[in-house]
Amino acid sequence: MRQDTSIIDEYKSIHQSSVKIKMVGEQIMFHIWDIQDFTNVHPATTMLDFGCGKAYAYFTRKIDRLLNVHKIIFYDIGIEQFSKKPKEEDFSSVVSVDVLEHIPEEEIADTFKYWYSENTEFVFATIAAYPAKHTFSNGENVHVNQNSWAWWSALIDRYITCHSKFVFMPSQDSSTWRTYEIDI
Repeated sequence: MRQDTSIIDEYKSIHQSSVKIKMVGEQIMFHIWDIQDFTNVHPATTMLDFGCGKAYAYFTRKIDRLLNVHKIIFYDIGIEQFSKKPKEEDFSSVVSVDVLEHIPEEEIADTFKYWYSENTEFVFATIAAYPAKHTFSNGENVHVNQNSWAWWSALIDRYITCHSKFVFMPSQDSSTWRTYEIDI
């Protein structure tokens, strides 16, 4: 990443792009049944959608009607109305779809520490390990973290405190995707 532009500024710029299809938060729709299953096992959870984008699936498709939650908290560094990071005690579950690969390696440990607080009931996340179609203004791919499952698994093992499910996607071909469910 260029020294004169932070990753947050880059994401804000992408979100404000005139191309409205960028980072709208629609990928969660592909995983809604898994997330629904978690909310049925952990009813009335306060769910944090970490990296929700424009939360399109909630506001347009109304997917929240499928979830057994008390409340959904939206957080995304690139969207002004969702950019205030909630306190750990404000949520009891985490959903993060199409996000982890956008977080630099040096920030992943802090992300997992934040997710896995003592009151977290479940985590559901996807991880893409292939280049995105989009780049930052300096040409760097927006999927800044394309590590192997072994790399991710080692970090997850250090911080995990609750039932978690990760969908690891080494390529865009869904036949290569692997689901790792860890029950603590």
